[in-house]
Amino acid sequence: MKRLVFTTVSRRGICMAIGGAKGVIKLPAVVANASRPQRGFATESLNSKQHRQTTEEARDLFLSVLQASSTKREAKTYLQRFKPTTTAISTSTPFPSTPSVEQKPDGSFTSIVPSELVPGSLQKMQNREFIRSLLRKSRPQAFEQFSEDCFAPDMSDQQLHIALVKLRGPQHLDDTELTAIGRTLKKLGRLGLGSVVVVDVNEDGKPSAPEESDPDLRALHIRQMERVVAAIEHAGGHAQAVQGSLSIDHNGDGHVLLPSLILAPASRGSIPVIPALAHDHMQRLRPMSPDSILVAMCRLLDNIKHHTGPALSLGSLQEPITLDRLIILDPLGGIPSYERTTGAHVFLNLEQEYRGVLSELRNSETPERSTHMSTLMSLRECLKLLPSTSSAVVTTPQAAMTHDGPQEVRNPLIHNLLTDKPVFSSSLPITPATPRVITTLLKHGVPLLMLPPTEFEAGKTLSSHPKINMKRLVDLIEDSFGKKLDVDHYLDRVDRNIAGIIIAGDYDGGAIITWETGNNGRKVPYLDKFAVARKAQGTGGVADVVFKAMLAGKSMFSKELIWRSRQRNPVNKWYFERAKGTYKLPDGKWTMFWTTDGLLEDGAERFEEYIGICERIVPSLVEE
Repeated sequence: MKRLVFTTVSRRGICMAIGGAKGVIKLPAVVANASRPQRGFATESLNSKQHRQTTEEARDLFLSVLQASSTKREAKTYLQRFKPTTTAISTSTPFPSTPSVEQKPDGSFTSIVPSELVPGSLQKMQNREFIRSLLRKSRPQAFEQFSEDCFAPDMSDQQLHIALVKLRGPQHLDDTELTAIGRTLKKLGRLGLGSVVVVDVNEDGKPSAPEESDPDLRALHIRQMERVVAAIEHAGGHAQAVQGSLSIDHNGDGHVLLPSLILAPASRGSIPVIPALAHDHMQRLRPMSPDSILVAMCRLLDNIKHHTGPALSLGSLQEPITLDRLIILDPLGGIPSYERTTGAHVFLNLEQEYRGVLSELRNSETPERSTHMSTLMSLRECLKLLPSTSSAVVTTPQAAMTHDGPQEVRNPLIHNLLTDKPVFSSSLPITPATPRVITTLLKHGVPLLMLPPTEFEAGKTLSSHPKINMKRLVDLIEDSFGKKLDVDHYLDRVDRNIAGIIIAGDYDGGAIITWETGNNGRKVPYLDKFAVARKAQGTGGVADVVFKAMLAGKSMFSKELIWRSRQRNPVNKWYFERAKGTYKLPDGKWTMFWTTDGLLEDGAERFEEYIGICERIVPSLVEE
């Protein structure tokens, strides 16, 4: 699909629209109103400098947006999630009093909201009440004498999206490199994603022992924290050093002692920078595992899902704070993939792949395995606590420095924010031309139900298999294709010829593979249906997860699989990229795809066998 990009410049800012075959999506203005130059040499010179700086920043940001190459669906998803809430408080109506809270008979609380309260102030009050609830659970006993207002920051009336960033080894980066990372964090903020940075100075990636109290090590933590703050400020952003917000209990577990020290600057658009130091029960300052800080922050914000007590019952409003991304900037890069030899995994669906990847790391003999294992385990623990829309990105600091590069060299953090995808698809076949991967995208993901050929032996059929909900499978197929399935006709052909079934999540996607008989009586695996629910199309990686499960590595049909698709099917481009070969059938309606290695070199017999199979199958999907 051709995509056009329109840019409009005016005194009100710079707007960009991404246009496709079905319309245009307009991205919001990202440049603040420029002051009109006044008469006088000094004022004009100052405004000229500000205008030039603003223009350069806008150009830099738009280049990053264009390099992301987001589709219309991806752009729409991004805007729906990160577009700020527009709120306005009426000037003609006096500002209402705080809603009162009453307790229900069942012990729960609800709010009595004055009718004149406007939506913007409701959101702001909910945000503030949410912060207070966090403080009730984490405030030290020594501070009980103080009012909650002393610790509750004045929250914005908009939803706060946060990326929790762990920067490992900043002492090995010079000031220019740190500033380049600061530019990326500033870009993320302008695109709607604020950051909280955790500074990790551990050389080997292992957490420091709780008993360690080396003053030189503490000084290194503080010095690197100050360097990161200075770099973000030098890049044009706003940052604040945060110390004293963390604690370690008797068991060595980390906690966020004073969340307001972190959330207050974050709600004002500043980037809190935290050293991996915490106070123990004796009030001694100790090194703390940076991974433990990530988990502690996720546990803190998990209170959103288990919020109890006198909270505002305003269900139509957004959650005050959402931890959307976990970002690990590590010189080692992403989680290594032994299938990709020297590269990293492109995408990990932890619900399905966690145990296998962890086992590979344990069996490896590389010196970096403990670091990768710690990263993998902590990210899994974090993502289990966060919403399903959250994800994690593991990459190198150098990749996060990318600015104004060629199209094929994209900043993975900007690209992921705009598309919610890795830089390239994880289901693409690995060839000698495949670039080396240094970035891994991780999601808690969806479970996979995989039924291999052995599940359909001894008379088992598609319609009678106890693990398959036939009605929901039919609904998935009809929703994906936008057509009606003639179920009786379909089952007459495939019910006793099933080779395998894959179902992703709660019937978010799936594949049906059948055995089709070739010219010589040989059974050939045929991808009969490949379906993704419309709500899951373009996001979440469901299509990649299902396709990869069919073909990658030691999967069910990695050696041979064929399928066909109507020549006008818009998904064909996606199929072309994943097939070993294609052929347009003589009838002019269908394109045949295959994944068999060396098919054309083996002679015409198997090729003609594939053609015969694809030509004989009668469609079961009909237009409604």
